[in-house]
Amino acid sequence: MRMPGTFSRPISHLIFSLRWRKRFAIARSGTGCSANWLCSILTNGWNEFERGQREPESPSAGRTTTEDTNIPADRIKIRRAGPEDASIIAEVLQESFVEFKELYSDEGFAATTPSAEEVLSRMREGPVWVVLCDGAVSGTVSAKSTYIRGMAVLPSARGSGAGLALLQHAEGWAAKQVRARLFLSTTPFLSSAIVLYERSGFRRNEEGPHELFGTPLLTMEKDIHPK
Repeated sequence: MRMPGTFSRPISHLIFSLRWRKRFAIARSGTGCSANWLCSILTNGWNEFERGQREPESPSAGRTTTEDTNIPADRIKIRRAGPEDASIIAEVLQESFVEFKELYSDEGFAATTPSAEEVLSRMREGPVWVVLCDGAVSGTVSAKSTYIRGMAVLPSARGSGAGLALLQHAEGWAAKQVRARLFLSTTPFLSSAIVLYERSGFRRNEEGPHELFGTPLLTMEKDIHPK
């Protein structure tokens, strides 16, 4: 995920509010996300919405969870991805986030779901990993220096523990690289992912960035202990 210049927090909130109001009709038809959840945002405003991110909710596509795993840990494997994995990684990213496409700007969604060629480019910038559940690629994450990006888990792997395994693997890699702190960015509507990050020790960083091509972002950080 690219990290463009930041907007002030009030401006990014205004952009967020306008975008959600435009998509109210979509949510009411049951497309993209829960209509009741969206109505709550529009009725109660940003502060109620932001507080709500700290509460776990039912898992959804593209969101990792901290629920009890339904796949034994010995059937979850993580390996370094190679060029031959670029296409499947692009497919995993697309399938994981497509449910939320209407909540992103066009440019923001494109940056979140890179093509196979862009995945290859990321491999030249830092490690990319895939997680396999029962031998099938079910998720991915990558790193660029101290920044974790491209974190995604397929809907079919919800609650499997794949998301937590990926996050811990990336942290372990960073510790071996003698990194003192890790950063990541997510969107406010991926609330279960935020729960995972917070329970894993990440905290919100008010410095931003606060948006990705018009899509609101939350930036989080975690101190780690080099090994």
